[in-house]
Amino acid sequence: MAEKDRSRSRKPRGSNASPTGPRVVPPEHLRDVGGPPRVYARRLVGRRDAVVHGPHAHRFLEIVFIEKGRGAHIVEGKRVPVGPGDVFALAPGQAHDPDGLDSTIHWVLAFELRFLFKGRDERELFVSCPDEVVLLCFLRRPNDAVHLRLTPENARAWVGWLERLEKELDRRELGYVSAAKGLVELMLVDLARMVEPYIPDVASKQRPQLARVFRFIEEHFRAPLKLRDLARAAGLSSAYLTTLLKRRTGRSAGEWLTARRMAEARRLLAETSSGVKTIGYEVGYADTSHFIEVFSKDHGLTPKAWREGEIARKPDRSK
Repeated sequence: MAEKDRSRSRKPRGSNASPTGPRVVPPEHLRDVGGPPRVYARRLVGRRDAVVHGPHAHRFLEIVFIEKGRGAHIVEGKRVPVGPGDVFALAPGQAHDPDGLDSTIHWVLAFELRFLFKGRDERELFVSCPDEVVLLCFLRRPNDAVHLRLTPENARAWVGWLERLEKELDRRELGYVSAAKGLVELMLVDLARMVEPYIPDVASKQRPQLARVFRFIEEHFRAPLKLRDLARAAGLSSAYLTTLLKRRTGRSAGEWLTARRMAEARRLLAETSSGVKTIGYEVGYADTSHFIEVFSKDHGLTPKAWREGEIARKPDRSK
């Protein structure tokens, strides 16, 4: 369901439920690892220096590229043997475990959508990305993650682009943000051209349906929403919408709705002095306890603790 809607409806409930599934790495990970402008690129020899280990998912976009060596990458529970030139595009929320890449030299490129498109985030993957490039890169093929093998010529080009990107982000010289964006876009275009033949139906048939759903979420996420509301907005049955979203995006309608509410909650926590109860109500939760429970599960911190961390990270401009 598009959330078993206790938002603005049900009574408080305790938050002692044990978490399930892989650990979710929040967008703040990029800030901690790569700093502004919310992007991270690094060549890893084995997994010793990896920042995240074991099964996990992200709230941002990630590309894993194998430069040398052989190993295995577990994506959505499926073990995929890998070799030089293999590349994976991992969508937000997609679970994977890269620790089987310990005998390889591989690259990790991670970024938020707002790095490329100012003011946008991952919820807009299916709404208005120019030329559908990002959409095509991160949509899943029917029985797989987006997993492709580059030609030797393309693989050499990728190594060059990634080496340049890593240097730009490390040195931060004049124009480095523009240079970094250009390099990421080159790789995305290369991926999109390879992915497009596998999913031609998405652009022609299903993208408008997905766009209507996400546009409806954008316009109404502050109010109680049910699955039937989203299905009606897309002109689909509830059952078909459930199947379409899960198959094409890896997330349910409820997960996308929660992601949008959490994005707005983070913005309000960071940019306003509104209380937690007020913010919860503004993003669709009449029940403050439920808002705190959902936020804590998504971020590993209560809203209050998350805000305190944000304040601590900001420079003191009063001095």
